[in-house]
Amino acid sequence: RLVADETCDFERACTIWDGGKVVAQAGIARSGAHVCALDSSTEFSTTLRLAPGALPSGHYAHLVIDFERYEPRARSSFGALAVLSVESQEGSKRYYEPVRMNPLPGERDGAWEHIHYEIPLPLALLPNDRVLFYIWNKEHGEFLLDDMRAQAFTVNPY
Repeated sequence: RLVADETCDFERACTIWDGGKVVAQAGIARSGAHVCALDSSTEFSTTLRLAPGALPSGHYAHLVIDFERYEPRARSSFGALAVLSVESQEGSKRYYEPVRMNPLPGERDGAWEHIHYEIPLPLALLPNDRVLFYIWNKEHGEFLLDDMRAQAFTVNPY
């Protein structure tokens, strides 16, 4: 069952995405004029935040994440990680999984690439859990993100 669905194009305030360094990049942005910029001084992207209660407790969840990534120089985002985290209300991490953001390294300078993830959460959610997804610019590369879409589904336990 679909419980959340939002695309953040950085042209307006978003409800389940927030934070990150949003800048105007008219002529480069994939859509509109604004993007989320990551660079040597920006470590984290805009973050998907599903607050406690957004997903029903006792169920498993499945996230579908899509976004566009721009590299001014090929491979400039190679060290970036996509992070999925489930945290308790007190802030302790019940689940934490970083994976390479790029399924394949960029091959051309100045190119947009579509990134797609389908991520099952391997634990049943508790009433006060919050689910986070973000890009960690671990090696301080330079790249842009646009049109970040999240779909969250609940799945009945087996």
